[in-house]
Amino acid sequence: MPVETFLEKCRQVMRLKHLSYRTEETYLSVIRRFVEFHGGRTHPKDMGAPEIRAVLSQLAAEQNVAFSALLFLYRDVLQPELPAID
Repeated sequence: MPVETFLEKCRQVMRLKHLSYRTEETYLSVIRRFVEFHGGRTHPKDMGAPEIRAVLSQLAAEQNVAFSALLFLYRDVLQPELPAID
């Protein structure tokens, strides 16, 4: 099944469950990214925990980079007094 057809099926299920439009768009974005991360070579039904862990590890690494960049912006460039950020 092509990726867009698969995503449309996901959208239909989300609408049946009455998810909000923003949730729908966010979920579809994450699902699309999951499929693309694995090169689109394998359908999600044929993937499992190892593939999910790989994507989550990548997202965590990106989140850490984003966090570091924002800390740099505020601590080193703008230099305001910020409360502790965990």
